[in-house]
Amino acid sequence: MKLQRTILFIIFFLSANWPQASFSGDRTVKLTIPLISEEIEEDSLEIEDLVDYAKNFIGVPYKFGGSTPQGFDCSGFTQFVFKQFNYELPRSAAGQGMIGETVAEDDLRPGDLVFFKGNRKSIKIGHVGMIVHVYGKGNFDFIHAYSPKKTGIIIQNINERSQGYLFVRRIVSA
Repeated sequence: MKLQRTILFIIFFLSANWPQASFSGDRTVKLTIPLISEEIEEDSLEIEDLVDYAKNFIGVPYKFGGSTPQGFDCSGFTQFVFKQFNYELPRSAAGQGMIGETVAEDDLRPGDLVFFKGNRKSIKIGHVGMIVHVYGKGNFDFIHAYSPKKTGIIIQNINERSQGYLFVRRIVSA
């Protein structure tokens, strides 16, 4: 018993924020120790989890109209991933491009959605992906359901697919 009290005292003494202890009649001690480490924003953890979760689907095949791990199209993929974190997105890429807030190229971050034209002649949204890594202003990797040859979920750099790039929107704000 003396050793336990000594250890408890050392913890009290070494803590910069002095923890609080409460004793109950059944000889148990409740010790509350304030966090000394740097605070981490909850949203940044959620964004990391969102991106990590999306990466689990790399290699899942492309399927037109698909919105399950058996096969995804672009908007089905982003809708599915965000839904696992309690964010409801519209089913279409165009619909997803209408929500959230517009993001400047020097403020991009993982978890933002990136939108593209449907084809060279179109001016309408036809494709969506999610940023997974930012290298600097306008340079990023994104994960998306790639349809040529039914490739499926892949990560690409924007420089590999810059044609048709339209804009970025943020769904999860800090």
